[in-house]
Amino acid sequence: MAQYYIGKNNQQLGPFEVHQLLANGLTPDTLVWCSGMSEWQMARNVPELAGLFGAQQQPQQFGGYQQQPYQQPYQQPYQQPYQQPYQQPYQQPYQQPYQQPYQQQYGYANYMNSNYEDQYLAANGERPQVGFGDAIKICFNKFADFTGRARRSEYWWFYLFNFLVSSFTAGFGSLVCFIPMMAVSVRRLHDTGHSAWWYFWPVIIATIYSFTFLPLLFYGLVHGKEVPINVGMIASFIIALVLIIWSIVLLVFCLKDSDPEENEYGPSPKYQ
Repeated sequence: MAQYYIGKNNQQLGPFEVHQLLANGLTPDTLVWCSGMSEWQMARNVPELAGLFGAQQQPQQFGGYQQQPYQQPYQQPYQQPYQQPYQQPYQQPYQQPYQQPYQQQYGYANYMNSNYEDQYLAANGERPQVGFGDAIKICFNKFADFTGRARRSEYWWFYLFNFLVSSFTAGFGSLVCFIPMMAVSVRRLHDTGHSAWWYFWPVIIATIYSFTFLPLLFYGLVHGKEVPINVGMIASFIIALVLIIWSIVLLVFCLKDSDPEENEYGPSPKYQ
């Protein structure tokens, strides 16, 4: 009887006789070989061994019980565990923090507060304007100060105060405001880069006229002299014309904005 070798788990087992093959794990797909075979073959393709499997598949009976053929237990197919789809975590939309809107603050204390002025200058590019009451206090604090510079708001508010005082006191109040008005006028000229002589030249010219041509005109009128009258009238006309033109020039200077840069009279009171 032929003896067969079994190829199992990359090992060659045997030789075994035919009736020993099933006991040594022979299955239809097991590779076998015996002498006379050209190559290894599956057991179900060997005619001598194929009958073993037909007999093996017949159910065996033990005491009237018919043994059922072995069935591979059912295995649940593998399913990928459910994963919650990724959701971007909610982010609170960015909100600009609330900022208290800037409110103009007035008062002499605020005007003299350098920290307040510096904050206003950084936010607006210029210092806060001088109010009516602030201008009066500043000009009287600088009663005879002819140095430094003065802004338009300081000058014109005090000019208005001088006009109101003169109007309600029949001109007597202007005597109190005369020196501070002269001082703030000079500081206003400094603020636009002009010398104080622009303010004092008309005063000098008017003074010279008062002591020369005006007495000459008065003498001619009293004594009926024609030459003094003519000279005095011509001089009066020329002086009046010069003073009018000079006043217009001074008005333009006082209406000009502050020089943004520091000049020979000090830093800009508006932009620095």
